[in-house]
Amino acid sequence: MRHFLLATGLIAGLTHPVFAFDTAECGEIESQIYTILDAEFGWEVTQSPTSTVEARPGACSVTDLEIYVQDLGVRYTARAASLLAPEAMDWVRGDVILPATVSLEILDVVIDTEFGVPDDLAWLVPVSADSISLHSSWDEATQALSLRSLRIDLGDGNFVGVALDGVAAGWQPYVLEAENFALLDLSVDIGFNGLFEQAIAPPIEANGNDLSPASMAFFAAMADGLLASAPQRVISPETRVEIVDFLRTLPTPRGTLALSLNNDQPFLPGRIFEDLRTGIPVDIAIPDRLTLTADWTPAN
Repeated sequence: MRHFLLATGLIAGLTHPVFAFDTAECGEIESQIYTILDAEFGWEVTQSPTSTVEARPGACSVTDLEIYVQDLGVRYTARAASLLAPEAMDWVRGDVILPATVSLEILDVVIDTEFGVPDDLAWLVPVSADSISLHSSWDEATQALSLRSLRIDLGDGNFVGVALDGVAAGWQPYVLEAENFALLDLSVDIGFNGLFEQAIAPPIEANGNDLSPASMAFFAAMADGLLASAPQRVISPETRVEIVDFLRTLPTPRGTLALSLNNDQPFLPGRIFEDLRTGIPVDIAIPDRLTLTADWTPAN
């Protein structure tokens, strides 16, 4: 979560642009962002010899980026990235702030196979993103953070969307830890049309797990029993049915799974997970009005 907040701060707000950056300022902004992405994430972002930079009112656009991910040992390319950021020069001047609003779009992200791909990550090659977009807002007075939303469009009906509302009480640059970020609600939408087979199953199978239809049917039955014993105030019978119906489609799901976790007041996911891990009973660890809802919509 600290990394998420930092990345959000890197991309300053889309408000009502009243001035335009020049090309030199766009270069300064990009250099600062690339430096922090490298230091915090291990992502080395560079512009290729064919890159072009365009400065627009409150915004910068760049084409032909190369992104080396140190943890994976692979390099990605992106055709274009657009940053709407009237406040971005504050970063260059050292004023680390969370902007009022964020807008970012990255297009055509693919692995650069000419750079080389480790054998155990060969399954990543066909997994590409047509677009990655992010829109969020921050209220300094209430320290409320809203993500509406992060969407990764993987093409052919495959996508991942995330939306949340939370409170980053006491936020300071490089300080806030994940366990101190409180959520009000979290929604995840995933479109499956080959996504499970391409991007989820391979690393699971590489660890020796059986994802055959028979094994997945057994897993669905086991999950059904576990969910039946969960508190109904958290997981209703209707939610249980939707989750189990999705699990029964594995390992070749086709459709859209929507999950939503919400409460009427901020809750700390990190604290809940830690309490459950240390053996605190579910009825005590989970807030009284915290609920999980699910909706599985098969294709066609």
